[in-house]
Parts: sequence; structure tokens; C-alpha cells
Amino acid sequence: MRRNILNYCREFVLALLITFLFNACGGGGSSSEQSGTGPAPTPESQAVTGYGQVEVTSSPYSFKVETTSSGSIELGLLAVNRLKNPSLNGGIVVSELLTGESFIISPDGTGYLSYSDHFDRNYRGRRQVVPPGEEWEDIRYLAGVESLPKILVDANVSGTDVLALNTKENAIGWSGTIVYTFNPGLPFKSFRFRSRNGKQKTTLSDTGAGIEVLGSVDGENWTRLWQSPGPGEGISLDIDLPGTLLGAEKLYIAFRSDEAILNDFVVSGEVDASKLSGITAIKDGINIFEYSDGADSSHQALIYWKGNNIVSSQSGTSAPAYPSDSPVVNDSDAELTILFPERTGITLLKSSEGGIARIGELFVNERRLLNSIPGESGNLFSLVLFREGEVGGVTDWEAYLSERSAISGYCENLQWPQRGGRQIYEIPLSEAVYKGASIQGGTVYLSFVMTDQGQKAEIILELRPADWTINGKSYKGLGWRLNLTGMRNAAYLKVREPVYTIYGNWTFQQTWGHWYEYQADLSSSYNIPEKWYFADAQPYYLSAGPSGAMLGFFDDILAAKVEISEDSGRHILDLEIP
Repeated sequence: MRRNILNYCREFVLALLITFLFNACGGGGSSSEQSGTGPAPTPESQAVTGYGQVEVTSSPYSFKVETTSSGSIELGLLAVNRLKNPSLNGGIVVSELLTGESFIISPDGTGYLSYSDHFDRNYRGRRQVVPPGEEWEDIRYLAGVESLPKILVDANVSGTDVLALNTKENAIGWSGTIVYTFNPGLPFKSFRFRSRNGKQKTTLSDTGAGIEVLGSVDGENWTRLWQSPGPGEGISLDIDLPGTLLGAEKLYIAFRSDEAILNDFVVSGEVDASKLSGITAIKDGINIFEYSDGADSSHQALIYWKGNNIVSSQSGTSAPAYPSDSPVVNDSDAELTILFPERTGITLLKSSEGGIARIGELFVNERRLLNSIPGESGNLFSLVLFREGEVGGVTDWEAYLSERSAISGYCENLQWPQRGGRQIYEIPLSEAVYKGASIQGGTVYLSFVMTDQGQKAEIILELRPADWTINGKSYKGLGWRLNLTGMRNAAYLKVREPVYTIYGNWTFQQTWGHWYEYQADLSSSYNIPEKWYFADAQPYYLSAGPSGAMLGFFDDILAAKVEISEDSGRHILDLEIP
């Protein structure tokens, strides 16, 4: 991912190259070469020995699992969007799952439920709507808009007087009562305010005048689970549900406060799933599973499994028809599909205006590397610009310093009091006019024109196959470069990349003073807050397992701010590049 900033004839030019690579090991590999053109591949099922997963996009939906012997497997279900009465082979697994909630059936008859909300202000690519200089976004009246914060999708917030998302960090501020409902339809054996692995907890950065956490089995009669002793900051809740609330098949959890800030809501629990043991029993050879759910369900789920006797899983998807000699561009009203002879393909989804909205899918061989979440409204690229204003000297230093000190982490986050009416605003590439594609050698060039307040920018998105050898291993993938000419008030570029995670894979990341290790179990989340990278400390993304390793990186030194979050089986990489 290279970026060069050059001045040609007083024009502002930005160039960027980001590369995603894949190295196949063991379970990887490519099928026989095919020539011709066709749609980008959609391999819905991927697996290696021990692990497997399939993405469900309709109901009913069939898939198969091949094994070497009979026995039992661990079987899990994750709601990409809210699910009602999800069933396998005719039997209801759970009554309901919230968006991002997961449920795992263990061979011993125990069911494991997990849910989290980190109050991502940019959840699924939404853009906050706030007046200039405001630190909080009022979200109480956002119902009905295209992209909602996660809390409005999952929780009952009708009892709140104030409900706002922070604009500088992921946090929710509120007064009143927020209620979450967990409805597995199976008896709870335990419930706690931390992840299943214990590494993540429910946290509050400010308890304000006081906060109560309540539990109920009917939504009317409440039991106090925890109460803050008074104002406090940086509190982690470590609450286990009392025995009086266990045994119920439905739980209500409420947060009640006059004024407080919640940073993370993380819960997990165990239920009696002994009646589902037949679902986890498999025979030697081919096992056919059929998924279905309610008519008012999203029909969008990840199903995953683990077992020593698993060989492979297949969904019957054929290999894509890659071209034999030069790239092919297939253009339709809804999407742009580009296939390369190097067995790499990418689908770019279009906006209603005809611009490029986001990545649909990116493949190397038949392996999915990037994949948008169904219904997401995020943009692959957005350009952040300054709007001019008149900035004078500070006339009241005492007031200015007081205002500055009230900004959390103003020095570390480079956030300062605003003066003079100057604004920072964002224009997504989806609003640019797509002018067409051209092919030169093995590289595809996509052309766009963006206008704003009398300024015009010409944008070229360059896509080409990449081939690297790293530590003796051969990696193949796709590199992209963005060239922008014009738009002198452009400040930096935002990039959003949804990485498709593989159940059981390990992800590693190093930041200033921190080392992160995470194995994708789809029942805990992988979140790294915004970090600045520069000089020799460069950002990268690495995910590796028996099926191979995937690597994303800039191919030259640059400054960038990177945030990583997890949503519905994807690691979302949000980058900001000056």
C-alpha cells in the first residue's frame, strides 16, 4: 500500500497502493485453469480439517459436511442480522438471536450464548450526523433511516430521555433505561457480563450520578444486579446472574441511569441444550444439513463447526471462469466485476448514483478474502475535505484552555477547540461519477470525477494482481492504488475493508506497546481502537490457519490511522491516510 504526495503544476496528487495477499497451505490450492468470462466467484463454504463454516443468505438453505467417522461435533450459529426461530434439519435451535449474537451447541449438551456491542460510531459504515464541533450525536430519532447504530437495532431504548453516540470514541451516553432481551428459548444455567473467554468485560467510562444494572425474566419485575456507589470512571463490571433468575428461557437486562457513559456491553451465558444433541451427531461420510428460519427473520447467518473427524465442507459452488490471457471487466447497473488471469477476482458494488460504494467480494483462487456484510451501507473510499473559514487569534485564553481541557485526549488524538467556522466534511466515492474502465497490460484502471463547491477532482482507481515472496512463501493477491488530481482542500482518505474471517484462524497485530493475539471463535470479538502508525511502525493485517495465510499491508512507509473491529464474521479495517 504505497502513498506518494506530489505537486504537479500546483495540483494536489495523492497515490495509494494497498495489497491483499493469500498463501495457500495444505487445504488451499486452485482448481484447473478455465478461460472465458463470468461473474465473480461466490464460494459460500470454506473448511479445513477440524473446522468448517458456511454463510447462509436464504431460507431454506442446504449444505453438507464430510467426515471420516461418526461422532459428535461442536456446532455454532451467528446472526449476521437478527434471526427468529433458526432451525437445522427441522428442529428449532434457538428462539431468537440479536444481530451479531452467537450460539454454540457443545456435544455434552451445553449451549453457549455470546453477545457484544462496542457502540461503534461508524457501525457498518454509517456516517454520523452532527453539527460542527459537537462531541455527541443524538440518535433517539434515527428510526427509519438507512443505517442505524447497533443499539437501535438490538435494544429497547424507548425509556431513554437522552441517547447519544460519541463522535471521537466508541461510547454511548444516556439517561433513562436501556433494555436488552436475550431469548434462546432454552433454560439459562449461567449468565455473566464478560466474554466466554473472560478477556472482555462490560465497561463504563463514566457512571455519572449513578447507575443500576437490572435483570428480569418477564420484563416487569426487576432484580438489581449491580449499583454504582456514586460517580466513577473506568469501571469494568464482573457480574454473574443470581440463581433466582436462572432456569428462565428468556432474560431482560436493563441499564438505568440519570447520566452515564457505556463503552462496551459484553455478555455470555450457558443454557441447557441437551434436547439439541441430535443436531451435533454426525455419521461417517456425507452429512446433509438444511437451515431454515422464520418468515420475519433476516435469513442471514454464519454456521460453523469443529470436530477432529471433519474432512471438508462444500456448497456446490463451481469455480469462477477466470480469463486466460488478460483482465475482463463486466459492468452492470448494480456492480462491477473484474477477473484476472492470475485467478483473482473482485466485485465492486455500485451506489444508486452509479458510483462505487464498497467491495462486494475479493477472491484469490477460490478463497474469499474480503466480503461486505449484507445490508451494509459503508463506503470503500471516502475523501475528507476542509471547508475554508476565517480564523482569528484567541481573545480569551482562559476560556480557550478550559474548552481544550474538556476534550478527552486532545493531545494524543489531535483534537482541538474549533474556531472561525472552518469545517471538516466527507464525500464518499459512491457520490463520484463513474466514467468507465480501461485495461493496460495486466492492470485495470477505473476513472471517476468528483465535484464539490466548484472544485473538480479526477480519480483513477488502479487494480492489478500482486505476487510476493515473504519468508520463502509465495503470496498472490490484489493491489490497488488511488490517484487523485485536483480538490486542493482534500485532507485525507478513508478506506474501509471488510475481511472475511475463517473459523479457527489466528490473527496477530502489533501496535505501539501492545501485541494482540486472537483466534476466531465467533463467540468473542476482536477490537483494536484507533492507532496512529508512522515511520518504521507500519500497519498490517495477518490471518493464518491450516487453510493458508492472508496478509494485507502498505508496500511503502506512510502515516495512517487504523481501527479494527469485528462484525458478523468480518474484521473491519478502517484506515485514515493523510
